[in-house]
Amino acid sequence: MRMKYHVYENWLHDKAIIHKSDCVYCKDGKGMFPGRQYNKKNGQWWGPFTYTQAAVKAIKTGKFRVNECSICLKRK
Repeated sequence: MRMKYHVYENWLHDKAIIHKSDCVYCKDGKGMFPGRQYNKKNGQWWGPFTYTQAAVKAIKTGKFRVNECSICLKRK
């Protein structure tokens, strides 16, 4: 099965971060604290996507910073 990715659009910090779906921060687009209402104040999850689709979505959010997660997508 092909790896899935999600984008977290953070309104508070004006950034979009690409995550693997199995990342501890993403949890398949549910985030670290699924169900907590305050998550909806800071941003939202998008996906699942292929990596290319996630990169396009992250750019289309128009956020000042677009990055990959430093945990699940860090380069070796």
